[in-house]
Amino acid sequence: MHDSSTGSTGSTARPSRRAVLAATAAAGAAVAAGGAGTAYASGSRPDDDTLRALISRMTLEEKVGQLFVMRVYGHSATAPDQADIDANLKEIGVRTAAELIARYRVGGIIYFAWAHNTRDPHQIADLSNGIQKASLELPRGLPVLVSTDQEHGIVARVGEPATLFPGAMAIGAGGSRSDARTLGRIAGAELRAMGIRQDYSPVADVNVNPPTP
Repeated sequence: MHDSSTGSTGSTARPSRRAVLAATAAAGAAVAAGGAGTAYASGSRPDDDTLRALISRMTLEEKVGQLFVMRVYGHSATAPDQADIDANLKEIGVRTAAELIARYRVGGIIYFAWAHNTRDPHQIADLSNGIQKASLELPRGLPVLVSTDQEHGIVARVGEPATLFPGAMAIGAGGSRSDARTLGRIAGAELRAMGIRQDYSPVADVNVNPPTP
């Protein structure tokens, strides 16, 4: 599970599990209705009755699975290299990303270079398409939220020919809001073209380790 938790500030209340599940279902319903490339594009979103009906058809295991973001080894959703199959079997008890989705009905998958998910843009797009196909073909299947840590600087899960920028510390030191927006726009467009719909960036880390600022 990818740990993306943050400390709370002030009196902001943490969202309930029902709210998190409803938000996941809303995104899934929108993507399923409008296609992966057009979610929310029309401005229409599922109403409350649609979301309740969607959730009511899900099993408890499916609801729990939607709360998890997992990583899985392999460049392909169905045909990874044997070494990646062996690593998946050892660590999570399945052979492929498709089997991970079928068994656990996870809500998201996060890509890492060391997990061999991000070799090149065409491969990444094929992996993303394979993941979505595997999930949507299941009974009550929902789109999977594919994510990565494309923070730039020393943390870039997707390498060239993707556009690589300086890290957030350098962008902040430059003092240009316009440059920061341009980075986000370009990086977001490129990730979306590869089927990556969530980027864990920018990150507000506490700089306590000089070798990895």
